[in-house]
Amino acid sequence: MKKIIILLWVSLLGTLGLHAQPFQIGSTSITFNDPARGGRSIPTDIYYPATTAGSNTTVESGQFPVIAFGHGFIIGVGQYQWLVDELVPCGYIVALPTTEGGIPPNHGEFGADLAFLIPAIQAEGANASSVLFGAVGTTSALGGHSMGGGASFLGADNNTDITALFNFAAAETNPSAIAAAANVQVPTLIFEGSDDCVTPSNDHTGPMYNALNVDCKTLINITGGSHCQFANSDFVCGLGQLTCGGSISLADQEAEVMQYLKPWLDTFLKGDCDQLDAAAASAPTDPDITATWGCTMIDTCNVCLTSTNFSLAAICSAPPDSTYLAPNVLLEGPYAGGGAMNALLGSLIPLAQPYNVTPYSYAGTESLTSIPANMVDWVLIEARTGTPDLATKQTMTVETRAAILLDNGDVVDVDGTSPVLFENLYIGQDYYFCVRHRNHLDVLSGNATTAATNMTYDFSSGAAQAFGSNQVKSSGDGFFLMHGADYTQDHTIQNTDFDAWRFNSAQLFQYDLLDGNLDGVVQTTDYDLWFPNKSKLGAAEAAY
Repeated sequence: MKKIIILLWVSLLGTLGLHAQPFQIGSTSITFNDPARGGRSIPTDIYYPATTAGSNTTVESGQFPVIAFGHGFIIGVGQYQWLVDELVPCGYIVALPTTEGGIPPNHGEFGADLAFLIPAIQAEGANASSVLFGAVGTTSALGGHSMGGGASFLGADNNTDITALFNFAAAETNPSAIAAAANVQVPTLIFEGSDDCVTPSNDHTGPMYNALNVDCKTLINITGGSHCQFANSDFVCGLGQLTCGGSISLADQEAEVMQYLKPWLDTFLKGDCDQLDAAAASAPTDPDITATWGCTMIDTCNVCLTSTNFSLAAICSAPPDSTYLAPNVLLEGPYAGGGAMNALLGSLIPLAQPYNVTPYSYAGTESLTSIPANMVDWVLIEARTGTPDLATKQTMTVETRAAILLDNGDVVDVDGTSPVLFENLYIGQDYYFCVRHRNHLDVLSGNATTAATNMTYDFSSGAAQAFGSNQVKSSGDGFFLMHGADYTQDHTIQNTDFDAWRFNSAQLFQYDLLDGNLDGVVQTTDYDLWFPNKSKLGAAEAAY
């Protein structure tokens, strides 16, 4: 029943035009050649996040993890379109090699194909003539179904180029996938069906799971799941399971897979630790699976990856880095034109950061000895991990700093000149940054920033610089501004903000939430700021 509810909700979102999974699916076909195996040809169908759907369309901006997935015995790669449709819109590149589709297949070569594809596709990311140029990330996973699942173990054998491994109803192979499992060095997730008579657990996936010697491994048995329903409808595969076709629908089995596969991939390939924690917490009460967890949760580390070779001990003991962020953001209220703001509050601005109250409840001790002449106000900056979502908040705040907003839009540390210091980020990891102001709609960066010693991010340079739909507004002179007049700090500009202003619409020389244009006076100009913005919603990701 829960699967039906989930599918209806997804259908409803699609009908409304709201997409929690924002990317279109682009596709290309590349035939790779492996010089180490005599120039062996590896024709591969590749699907990637694109600006528009279609063949060889423009890849989306960003860098995306790579998944190389092996098909089952004489099952065409088209039968895994469901997996493509689930993962690519979430920001993954999925590669499906079409090799070893005949009889008899060479399992060893197929495993080597999967392993070869990861660095080959990553090289495409550095190839200026490739459709994938600039879009391939450093993290990756091997996966597969049935024969391809067994081959994924072969490809992962002592493979330090990959980040994670997953498979569906993996079959024992020649050479042995069970033996190869003992040499896997990355987190591994295995799915099996309770009604699978083609690769029953006792002879296939069970021994593979037991052979694994990694920090994080999980075996999920789907109640009523069958062997062939890890692929779309396939006549040949179906013939092999006439007496054991499973007791749940294809849609239910695929939905159950994604309930656990996506959090696994988001954790190990994108560093979104909370996702796997939540999935693990829900598994014991999920009536549709039996899960065996051999995985230590790592949310206290605030990071899931420090290298492509996952090591729990190394991650949890690795110290964070000192990094500096130099953001630029413009507030609509005090905007004066030409990329500059009025700095009129002066001595009305408190010396101590003002975000220690609800809804912010920030306990930082940032303070000043005097107010700089070019200071507009205090702002709050959050560093976030995870992947932003249009419908619900999915990112996690790992560090927060209060900082000074100057009249040219620069945000600086409390010394008045230096970039903002973050002491708990990890160089090489991707972060999103949220900027909050006490009476403007908060914004989250539209693109991830890879942490480095010195970083910049300009919210004022374009509408897409803020995550969500029109979360910054055009100034009319080439800049983009945070929306003003969220006087009630509820992440929505609406009638309640007008009511708050109306009841206190005449105040002089105050540092007040109702002073939208930040001139120290609550008056009709603050109503004028509210009126064109009424009914404006902030992005879910920037909510408290």
